[in-house]
Amino acid sequence: MFSAAEPRKKKMQTAWWCRSCGTTELYAHGWCRPCYDRHRHSQQYFGGHREAVLCRDRCCQLCLAEQRLIVHHRRPGQNRPALQITLCRRCHVPIHRRYQLPGFYSELFLQLWRELHPDLPIQLRLPLAA
Repeated sequence: MFSAAEPRKKKMQTAWWCRSCGTTELYAHGWCRPCYDRHRHSQQYFGGHREAVLCRDRCCQLCLAEQRLIVHHRRPGQNRPALQITLCRRCHVPIHRRYQLPGFYSELFLQLWRELHPDLPIQLRLPLAA
C-alpha cells in the first residue's frame, strides 16, 4: 500500500468526448479536430479572448447580423478584449479592402476604417438631388 511519506499519484481520467461540442472523435487534449483548431487559433491570434468577445457582443456591431461573425482587431497585434470588436464578414471585408468609401456608412464604420487607413482621405459620395 501507500506510506504516509509517499504522495498518491492522481490518475488522469481519459476523456470520452470533446469538451466543447461533445463529439466522440477526439484529436488532442480532450478536443475534436475542429474545436482544437478553433481553440489554438484563439490562443495564437486573439490571446484566448475570441470567445469572450463573441459572447460580449453577440452580433455584428455595424449591421446587427448574428451569423458568420468575426472578431476584428481595432489595433493589429494588441489582444486586449477592449480593442476587439465583433463584425460579420459582410461588414469586415470593406474595412480592410476599400481605399475609397463610395457610399454612406455609419459613424462606427468610418471610425474603424480610419483606424486602418489613417493617411487616406475619406471620399464620400455627395447626395445629389435630381
